[in-house]
Amino acid sequence: MVSFVCDTCQETVKKNKVQNHCFKCRDCWVLSCVDCGVRFQGEEYQAHTSCLSEAEKYQGALFQPKLVDTADPQTRWMYIVQACCTNDTSKVGPAAQKVMEQLSDYDNVPRKQAKFKNFLNNSFRLQHNSPVVTELWNLFQKSWDDNKKPSAPPPSKKVVEETKDEKKEDDGAWQKKTRSILKKADSNEMKIKTLKSLLAEKEFNVQRKNLKSYLRSCPGKFLLKEKTVKLLIKSK
Repeated sequence: MVSFVCDTCQETVKKNKVQNHCFKCRDCWVLSCVDCGVRFQGEEYQAHTSCLSEAEKYQGALFQPKLVDTADPQTRWMYIVQACCTNDTSKVGPAAQKVMEQLSDYDNVPRKQAKFKNFLNNSFRLQHNSPVVTELWNLFQKSWDDNKKPSAPPPSKKVVEETKDEKKEDDGAWQKKTRSILKKADSNEMKIKTLKSLLAEKEFNVQRKNLKSYLRSCPGKFLLKEKTVKLLIKSK
């Protein structure tokens, strides 16, 4: 669950505690996300449901995100519980809402119904047949079922081969256009930043690709320096 820092009193508040904080801190209007630093005014923070992980924050462009579907079931279950405690409190009664306010602070809510009931009994003194227990379980379970997605079938051999052919064709066109641009430059050399802009004008999506990596992947064709690149032309 995301947390915010109140710009008025500098207190760190979990998302589901923001409204209670506003009653105490009357001047609270701007909240800053602890992870990404984005500032939210008024009730804008409510749309901020997820944020950067520590790995994504510090690895930057090197970060490779894992799909939620690949996470273990307990991790996905906790994601569902936290999301419900933040966004779905209006779907349950007042008694269940009070439990959800505290439930969001737990990191390991059981996923099986029997253990879930025992957990609420031990932590909140709720009987197994309590309407609140049933209400909460039904809410979490429905959200769990709604978020289940059928696994996609593996790509066929034909699709894989077509993808490889498209990549080779794209790489060939990219190299051809890069050579054409550098041939017109003084001494066949120019700044990498300039080359990137010229490729973008030719509708090559260089923003998506790492230009330096492409240049390094073509040994004997380009000489990559710190800020410039030179076209290597073989002498006849």
